[in-house]
Amino acid sequence: MKVLFCDDDLEMLKQLENDFKVYFKNQIIELETKCLYQNFTDFQKYDICFLDIDLKNEDGIALAKKLKTYNSQLIIIFISQREDLVFQTFSVQPFQFIRKKHYQEDIKEVFDQLNYSLQQTAMTLNINHQKIYINPLDILSVISLDHDVIITTKEKTYTIKDSLKNFCQENEKYFIIQIKKNLAISLYQVKNVKGNKITYENQEYTIGRIYQKNFKNLYERYLMTCL
Repeated sequence: MKVLFCDDDLEMLKQLENDFKVYFKNQIIELETKCLYQNFTDFQKYDICFLDIDLKNEDGIALAKKLKTYNSQLIIIFISQREDLVFQTFSVQPFQFIRKKHYQEDIKEVFDQLNYSLQQTAMTLNINHQKIYINPLDILSVISLDHDVIITTKEKTYTIKDSLKNFCQENEKYFIIQIKKNLAISLYQVKNVKGNKITYENQEYTIGRIYQKNFKNLYERYLMTCL
């Protein structure tokens, strides 16, 4: 998981990053953080962003909109000395707002809410007795090999001990569906569906006969969420 911190107050920037790492040290194992203090141009895809709305030489809301072009699902948490700016942030649908004057009061509440949200929206993998959060939108494929389930994302590959059938049943809410004996896919990555054939990762796949009914039902539910 990639987390970005943007603030022109260096002391606040470091405190926020450290507090985040301390709180989430047992919740987010594969964590990559980055702090931007002056140069607010080195952007890429992040999962979470803590952003000072009232930067000296930058428009915090404009930066938030730019960051969302890299990841439309980006979780944005604004921070500011000025509480009157909170209403201006609604245009980018922030997750929360931290008041610097009430930092200790707000940070615990925001972290608690964020932790709960991650548990609800991110896929959780238990690897070596640790929890790893994965964005379902990043999953490309899930295959079974012997007694392992191998989850491939856009950046990494994870291996867990499980059956493919059980894994798909437990993660159906993330629109993971089995289409062959040893292959499951993410409906987020499906480009086209025609009968029992799908276009996925620029390739055409035929859905196995025994998986067609489940695929049809879940795909219909998926389409409803896209409306």
